[in-house]
Amino acid sequence: MVEFFRRPDEPSNRMAELYIDNRPLLNPAHPELRQYKAIFVIGNDEIGLESDVAEGVCKP
Repeated sequence: MVEFFRRPDEPSNRMAELYIDNRPLLNPAHPELRQYKAIFVIGNDEIGLESDVAEGVCKP
């Protein structure tokens, strides 16, 4: 399974088998909305449907 992550103003980024998003906040003084989705992968082939988008707020 791979996870895709993005901030609402960014394109989607692929995060291969790395499920911890430890990127720093764009502005350390303010909370930030992040969006995630996942899809099952065998080798380099994405299999099935993507998950629904899950949102989370990262706080300083």
